This record gives sequence, C-alpha cells and structure tokens, in this order.
Amino acid sequence: MRSDEKGNSARIAMWYKDVPITSEILTTLEGEITKESWKYLIGKMCLAEKNKRSDNERVSDIYEQIGKDFGYVHPSLKRLVNYANAIDRIQKILPEIASDILNGKTRLSLPDAIILAKMEFPDICNIVMRLTSEKTPAAIIFSEQQALKKKVERRGRPKKVNPEIPRASVKDTPTYDPDAQINGLAFTIPSWVSMIERAFAASDFSAVSPCVLDRFVGELKKLTVAAETVTTIILEGK
Repeated sequence: MRSDEKGNSARIAMWYKDVPITSEILTTLEGEITKESWKYLIGKMCLAEKNKRSDNERVSDIYEQIGKDFGYVHPSLKRLVNYANAIDRIQKILPEIASDILNGKTRLSLPDAIILAKMEFPDICNIVMRLTSEKTPAAIIFSEQQALKKKVERRGRPKKVNPEIPRASVKDTPTYDPDAQINGLAFTIPSWVSMIERAFAASDFSAVSPCVLDRFVGELKKLTVAAETVTTIILEGK
C-alpha cells in the first residue's frame, strides 16, 4: 500500500495500526509519507517485533537491529514507541486530531504529542484549537493550559505566586482570530460523531436503564436544535 501524496500519510499509518509492518514495507514508504507518520510506523514496527520475539530474544537486540536498518539508537526507538502509543490513544478519542498530527497539519513535536495523549479530552481540544489558530509556541500553550487547569482545580483562598512565564511584550499576546472558535467546533464535531457511533455500536439499548436513555435522547435533541438553529442563521446571513 503506497501513497501518491503526503496528504494520505495518516490513512497509510492507520492502516498499519493493527497490522504488523515489516522493515521491507517501511523502506518502500520512505519519502512517500510525512516524517510524523514515518516516526509513528517505526514505533509500531518496534512494538510488532517486540511482541513476536522468541523467549531467548532480548528487546535490546531487536531495537539494535532496527536501529542499524533505519539509523536510530536504542533510546530514540523507545521514544518512537511511546510516540506511537500516544497517537493510538489520541486516535481512540479524537481521530481527526490524530490524522492531522500524522499528516503534519498540526504543529506538534514528538515529546509534545506524548504529553498531549496523557491529557483529558477538553484539554486536548483546547490545546489543538490554539495550535491551529495561533502562532504562539507550543511550549507556551502547554504551560498556559496546565496553569489554567491548576487554577480551576484549586480550592480555598488562592495563594500569591509569581507567574512562571511572564510576557515580555505585547508581541507575545495572541492576535484575535475571528475564525478560531468556529474552526475549533468544525475540528472537534467529527470526534463527537465518532464517539456517538462507537457508543451506539458497543451498547445494548435494551439493557440500558430508561432514565439514562431519556437523558441521552434529551441531550441529542438539544444538539439537533442547536445545529439546526446555527445552520439557519449562517445560511440566512450568506
């Protein structure tokens, strides 16, 4: 399976999410996919080779051989394994975001992707929305999101603390983007749809309690009304 353009990188990478990839296949994909997808697939290959090793075969020996073939040292391969696992975790809850990372559309380094995968759903959405709509460095966005979360979780009288990252000038302030909020919604709505579809496929509605079903239907109706209202307003304004 090959790519005609790098925009297909995520699709190719996800093809090998549950299908073990070999060194021969990965070699044929070199230069055909983004560097993000390339790193993901090397991590997946390490996992596949590790899982099928014999009892007397050491993981370090497997990594050493892969490193010789693709120019990586052992610690780097371990990071790529963590990166592959991180992308898989993001893909489960926010497949669109995982695809954009693998396609290189979302500017995110390997360590930042690993950190992002450990966060909760709202934090991931907020960070990705800012990454796609601002020019603020990713490190600052991560720091500000963590500081915001600590502020929300804090209880009692707040303590006076010095800001960890003071802004040196107004140049660091994100420029207002009128597309940001709507772009954020357009970015995350496909994930809502995927979550609803997964819940529908995995649930036995005959066994679900009536009160839970009523609440679920009520929330779906609210979502439907909101979508129809916003759609009408947008179409009338064109």
